[in-house]
Amino acid sequence: DGPALLRWRELEPIAATNFIRKEIVRPQPRFSSYYLRLPDASLPEQEKQIAANFAAFATLNDDRDLVHSAALLYRYATVTVLPAVLPFIDAKLTEWPCSIQVPVLAYLLKVSPEQAAPRVEKVLESSRTQVCTNRFLITLGLLEPGAVLQRIALAQVEAGTPAADDGALYLARHAPPELKATIWHELEKWQHQIGRAHV
Repeated sequence: DGPALLRWRELEPIAATNFIRKEIVRPQPRFSSYYLRLPDASLPEQEKQIAANFAAFATLNDDRDLVHSAALLYRYATVTVLPAVLPFIDAKLTEWPCSIQVPVLAYLLKVSPEQAAPRVEKVLESSRTQVCTNRFLITLGLLEPGAVLQRIALAQVEAGTPAADDGALYLARHAPPELKATIWHELEKWQHQIGRAHV
């Protein structure tokens, strides 16, 4: 199991690391990326197979294996494989549960923020997202905070959308100090609008 794999890596790092590298490209990974963790920022020799595994599961209805593949895509793949996986992402993005949407969008935020922005916004506009979670931006921000999510979060607050609360929490945690006054003004305006709506 996962904890045993981590313990093995402590006891025999070379053998365990070799096993992990093979497991990462296994068509059906038996472990999540939490346990298949290496210090490498990316795996150039394995990323094509990681992308191929993700694409294969994206055409099936097996969310469990796709969750593992999506997490490995985020953790180890670079922009090199983006053309291979983006069509599959676009075909199913709003249909997937958060457990797949989050690592997939985190991958896009990491390798191509300009490609990520409209897709994050599309998920936020989807009715499924409200069922999925009301902390979508916060959850994404745990993996890949940055300017794209900051802009989207601020727009949600300014527009008073259903994701405004999520956007406010994201900004409170991740916005840079120089934007504090602007964000505070928007939060006060948003809270004032909420108060009037309840009167």
